[in-house]
Amino acid sequence: MELFSGILNLYLEKLILVLLVFGRVSGIFLLTPIFRMQVFPTMFKVFLALMISFIMAITLNLNIDLDFDIWALLFVLHKEFIIGLLIGFIFNLVFWGMRFGGGIIDFELGFQAATLFTFMESSPSLFGQFLEMVVLMLFLILNGNHQVFEALYLSYAKIPIGTGNLTSTTISEIGKFFANVTVIALKISAPIFVSTFLVNVSLAMLARMAPQTNIFVVSFQVKIAVALLVFFLTVTFFVFASKQFLEIFQKQTLNILMTIG
Repeated sequence: MELFSGILNLYLEKLILVLLVFGRVSGIFLLTPIFRMQVFPTMFKVFLALMISFIMAITLNLNIDLDFDIWALLFVLHKEFIIGLLIGFIFNLVFWGMRFGGGIIDFELGFQAATLFTFMESSPSLFGQFLEMVVLMLFLILNGNHQVFEALYLSYAKIPIGTGNLTSTTISEIGKFFANVTVIALKISAPIFVSTFLVNVSLAMLARMAPQTNIFVVSFQVKIAVALLVFFLTVTFFVFASKQFLEIFQKQTLNILMTIG
C-alpha cells in the first residue's frame, strides 16, 4: 500500500510539475512572434507547448512542494504564466522595433494615410511588415528559435518555480531594453527619413521658383522613388541593424532574468 501511495505521489508530482511548466511555456508562446503566427493551428501550438513542458519536467531538476492547496497552486501557475509572458514580451519588443521603424518610413512616404483615415481598422505598415519579415528570417537563420528555448531553460536556472518576483530593477532593465530598441528603430528609419526631408526641402524651393508647378501631386512619386532608391542602396545597413537587434536581445534577456528574484 505504501509502495502504491509512493508511486501515486510521484505521478502526481510530475503531473503538477508539467502543469506549472506549461504555464510558463504557454506565456512565451502567447507573445513570441514566431509561435503566435496564424499559419500554425491553435491545437498544434497547444500540443507543442505540452510536449515541451513534459520534456522539461522530466529532464530538468525541478522540485515543487506537494503541500500546495488548490489556491496556492493556482497562484503559482499564474506567476509562472506571468514570467512566460515577460520572456515573450522581451522577444516581441525586437519585432516591435522593426514595425515601429517601418511605420515611421511609411508615415513619411504617405503609405500610412490609410490608417489615418480608417483608424478603426488595423492596417499593418508596408515597410514595417517587410522589415519584420527580414528580422524574422535572420531570427531563424541565426537560430533565434534556439534562443527562445535557451531563455526558457535559463529562466528555470535563475527563477525556480514559484520564486519569481518582479523588482524595480527588472522594470528598469525592461525600460533600458525598450529604449535601446527605440533607438535602433530610429536608426533604421533615419536614411529614408533624412532623404525624404531633403526632398521636401528641394520641392519647397522648387515651388517658390515655379509656383505654377503642382508640387503636391509630384511630391508623392518623387519621395517614393527616392525612398526606394535609398532603401536598396542601404539594404545591408538594415541587415546589420537586424543583427544588432538580436545581439541586444541576447544580452538584455539574461540581464532581465537575473533581476527577477
